[in-house]
Amino acid sequence: MINLIPDLIALCCILGGGIANIPISTLQYISIGINYHNYSINLLTQCYRQVHKNETCKSLDSSLQSDLSSLNMIINLCKLVIATIFVYFMGAVSDIVGKKVPVVIIVSVQLVWSVIFLVNTLYIDGFPPYVYIIQQGILLSFCGGSQVVITSYITSYLSTKTPPEKQAIRFGIMFGIALLGFVFGPLASSLVITLTGSTKYFYLGIMSLALTIFALLLTSFGLNNIRDAVEGPLEDNQSFGCHSFSNAIKRLCNNSLNVFRYNRHLKHFVMCIVMYMISVGSMAAPLVTINTVYSLGAPFNWTLQKRLFFSAGVGLFLSLQAGATVKILQKSGLSLISIIRLSIFLGIGGSVMLALADTDLILCLGAAVCTFIVVSVTPLQTFSLSLVDKSQSGSVIGIQAAVLNIAENCVMNLILVIYRQTKDNLMNGFCFFIITVLLSSSFLCALFYRHPVQEVDENSPLVRSRSVLRQTSATSSEYCRESCVNSSVFQY
Repeated sequence: MINLIPDLIALCCILGGGIANIPISTLQYISIGINYHNYSINLLTQCYRQVHKNETCKSLDSSLQSDLSSLNMIINLCKLVIATIFVYFMGAVSDIVGKKVPVVIIVSVQLVWSVIFLVNTLYIDGFPPYVYIIQQGILLSFCGGSQVVITSYITSYLSTKTPPEKQAIRFGIMFGIALLGFVFGPLASSLVITLTGSTKYFYLGIMSLALTIFALLLTSFGLNNIRDAVEGPLEDNQSFGCHSFSNAIKRLCNNSLNVFRYNRHLKHFVMCIVMYMISVGSMAAPLVTINTVYSLGAPFNWTLQKRLFFSAGVGLFLSLQAGATVKILQKSGLSLISIIRLSIFLGIGGSVMLALADTDLILCLGAAVCTFIVVSVTPLQTFSLSLVDKSQSGSVIGIQAAVLNIAENCVMNLILVIYRQTKDNLMNGFCFFIITVLLSSSFLCALFYRHPVQEVDENSPLVRSRSVLRQTSATSSEYCRESCVNSSVFQY
């Protein structure tokens, strides 16, 4: 029986953050208009919705876009730098103090973020723009910079409980469930706003906060703090908390660098990380297509019902690809590397179809085929974990989380910028040309990749350290048994 508590934690966190995505964008727009341009809330909300229909709104929108772009640039820079450093070292922390700790920290910070969002919905004109830098830039950076990063640390937790031969399937199930939140969070939010026509986002704030509280309760009472790491080969065997601050930082850096320092398959490991980065970055193609078609409209003047059906259908297909396709392909006899090559190749085909889409049929087929790129993510995670010592799995997940944050911020934001600059041609071919080039380079890497057989290096400091700890533990256990026997004889 599969324990779905980790999957529910990821789903609640991503769904709670996704519900707030569209309201946050609107609130930033209103805040800049009120604080920098002295416009009324009614005018700003009207223009935010009807920017394509009203000439007054178009001129107003152009006067705000420059300030809004500057604000978003600062926020994205914070998430790119601060969050990448944070999630990278949190992986090493999990190797030292346990796999549950990063999940607790990220969910707790997201709870604070949800409370601020709820307050913001009550005082829609009360937040000056710099507060969004603190909320969306700095505070969200300590949530990992993105809701999707929580899946990396859930993966780290699951890796300690799942046999290596089943990891790709188990990771895929979790990732597929989590993607439901990433797709349907903004979708549900935009649907509520569209149907009610309201800018009072209080109920959306309540929903986001409730989901985050539920995720924190599940994390606190549903996860065990698994700690199977060796205490670094060059350090003493004291607990992490017993070190001074400088020694703790030094040890943290050593643990995070040991992934590269003692890796006998460094070249293969780097190739896996590069392919992983391209795969998670290329997920932008179906995801941005969903959000753009639904939020901004479609190039074929679709009705609201048709846009909703398209977005929901592609979202479900994306989740299904991540959760079930790896298992089906493995059952058919394909190896993991063959699955990776196939999914990247299909991703290339889907991105080409999206670039050339001139009818709604090609658009739908391209978005559906492009979702196959998600299939390569979990096998690449499994490969990366198999190339290092088990005690360094958290550090590997930290690297993957940092790569995920970089790819999402760079690729997705680049595509969204292109969309915003070409609103009359939403399905801009240049966006998907970028995806095609990236995936083509990844496909070449996968084509020539040969996964090595992992061998245990008996001379590795990590292995020697683990051996010493085992011997010490065995000696201590034997001594305790002898002491018990002697004390029993003495009593008789």
